[in-house]
Amino acid sequence: MSSTLAHAQIDITCTHKYFIHTHVIDKHTDVIHTHTHKQKYATHMYRKRDVRHPH
Repeated sequence: MSSTLAHAQIDITCTHKYFIHTHVIDKHTDVIHTHTHKQKYATHMYRKRDVRHPH
């Protein structure tokens, strides 16, 4: 993982072929966002919280 995850909040903007979305990660809630740029879609993985992302 990147060392930038040490910050309290990380604003990640993912640009995909079909949609653009922005995620805000709160380190205190231990939420992990994993995105795969090799594919046409993003893969989201979360821990300890159920976060919904309407696309």
